Amino acid sequence: MARKRKKSPLPLILSLSLVVLCAALIWGSFHWTGLKGLGQVAGVEIAGNRLVADQELMRLLGDLDNTAITGLDLRESSKKLEKHPYIAAARLSRIFPRRLRVEIHERRPLVMVNNAELVLIDDQGIVLPRIGGGLDYQIPFLSGFNPDANLYPIGEQALSVKVKSTVALVSRVKDHFPGLFANLSEVTINQQDEYLLILAEKPTRINLGDQALIERIYTLVKFERALGGMKLLSDYAYLDLRYAKQIIAKEWS
Repeated sequence: MARKRKKSPLPLILSLSLVVLCAALIWGSFHWTGLKGLGQVAGVEIAGNRLVADQELMRLLGDLDNTAITGLDLRESSKKLEKHPYIAAARLSRIFPRRLRVEIHERRPLVMVNNAELVLIDDQGIVLPRIGGGLDYQIPFLSGFNPDANLYPIGEQALSVKVKSTVALVSRVKDHFPGLFANLSEVTINQQDEYLLILAEKPTRINLGDQALIERIYTLVKFERALGGMKLLSDYAYLDLRYAKQIIAKEWS
């Protein structure tokens, strides 16, 4: 009976040695270029930002002069950017040999609270500062809510429970009923804590009551579809959805 010949470990040893040698050469080359200044950050590519200027992002990153691309702490740099109220997330990556790429995911205002000084809030309830000289946002107002400025800390969630629940409602309208959101001028609450939607056209007032708000919005959309284009929601001065299985509608006089 023939004996099996043992395989020589030499090829495996040579392969492992080659891998280690290549890794050492690569590490050594980056280390050498860093020491010689050839691996220093020479440029930054920024993408995804519309509201926060490139100059502001560079200011937040800090001085990158004399910083080696391999020595840059990407996570720490991301955290610096994410301290800005308008930056929900920042992703940094190296483009060898000497460039840095910054990808920004910004927060976008969803509503404006109609206080003495307008307050911008995003879909997560985060209070945002005003950027620029004017307001070009085509977003609905919230009115009738607690105006205490302490309830709206910049860069943090609004502290008003009513405001946060209303933001959640408007966010769902935007996601599921974009046509209604585009025509939404204002959301307010009356003295009975009932929610009223006010459309941009005419303006139609829609009373949702104080409960089952999403279900009532579905009813509103079904009602609009049932009109079949013969009439629009804006053809009514007032719509009341507080009652089960019926809508009280009043046309413009």
